[in-house]
Amino acid sequence: MTKFRSKLFDVLFGLWTVVLGLCTPAFWVLGTPQRIRAFSRLWSGGTIFGLKHVVGLTHRETGLEHKHAPGPVIFACNHQSSWETLIFNVLVPDIAVVLKQSLYSYPIMGWYLKRSPMIAVDRDAGTGAMRQLLGGAKTALAEGRSIMIFPEGTRQDVDVDLEYNRGVALLYKQLKLPVVPVAMNSGLFWSKNGFSKKAGEITVSYMPPIPAGLGADEFMQQLQSAITEEKQKLAALK
Repeated sequence: MTKFRSKLFDVLFGLWTVVLGLCTPAFWVLGTPQRIRAFSRLWSGGTIFGLKHVVGLTHRETGLEHKHAPGPVIFACNHQSSWETLIFNVLVPDIAVVLKQSLYSYPIMGWYLKRSPMIAVDRDAGTGAMRQLLGGAKTALAEGRSIMIFPEGTRQDVDVDLEYNRGVALLYKQLKLPVVPVAMNSGLFWSKNGFSKKAGEITVSYMPPIPAGLGADEFMQQLQSAITEEKQKLAALK
């Protein structure tokens, strides 16, 4: 039954995305970034509805007092599945997510991501990738938007810990913003490299912000320690 529900969700998700695509011509004419982001939240909301009622997969948030900090912040989150890339524009409206540039080439979804806009980085661009990251982040910040980055760089298995990429330290230093560590256990319910999904409750935990002004090494140590410790606790919530 779990496999059937997962496949059924995939079919319905595809149909829901086609609906999104049918509205694209109107946004060519009338679309502003704000309207496109609002419509994308509608799409993500439909995805959340489908996960709940077809798969039986829900979510909860803890530490909401840290999520609702005044003014823009940087959210730094571990990355275990596609769930967080689909849902965070609902959890934190108008957020600018750092993502790989190749996602812009995806049908329908890529069009909306590019025009939201998100912060696209070409991983093969070397030092140019850091310029893309910082430039996109400064643009988002000028619009009053918070930023989401996955410092692991790509999806990881639930029990894997690795050294974080330095891009998050670059943003922390250059933007002079507090960083809110975020941990989640989405990988327990949505497979890292596949489409298998099962019922349960994903927990998203927001932790106390790391204040601006620390040295890069101290910042990275605090960030990784906070996320690693919390995600290990969440991994036990099966």
